[in-house]
Amino acid sequence: MLAELALATAAFKTVKEFVQEGKDLHQMGEGLFNYFDAKSKLQIEVNKSQKSDKSDLEEFMALETIKEQENELRELMIYTGRAGMWQDWIKFQAEAAHRREEQRKQAIREKAQREAKMYQYFEIGVSLAMIVGMLVAAVWFFNFIASANQVVY
Repeated sequence: MLAELALATAAFKTVKEFVQEGKDLHQMGEGLFNYFDAKSKLQIEVNKSQKSDKSDLEEFMALETIKEQENELRELMIYTGRAGMWQDWIKFQAEAAHRREEQRKQAIREKAQREAKMYQYFEIGVSLAMIVGMLVAAVWFFNFIASANQVVY
């Protein structure tokens, strides 16, 4: 969790510098993605953590740090950025979250398809093994019958 917070803080500083320099959202590129990803990972980490080794206070403080950064970023975008920059930032976050969710769903679909294919190959392999086994058994049976029916002089 501390790693996610450190990433979010570093990315926040980059975004803050961009806004202070008067750059637009599309010019910030990777800095925005890094901040949003680190923020999302931190929130996911806090939400799923139910281990006793993580302090509730530590989680709370990490989320408070993110909240403070968001407030500072909001103020910077409203007062020093171009008109509508904050709304564009909110829209960007929603689109990025949607894109990430679609990627997660696509990965799940691809994994299910791979597993279905592997199971299909397994079924084909077992079927072929059974057919070969039955052919070997049939050949052995007919050879056994043929050798039993031979007349010895």
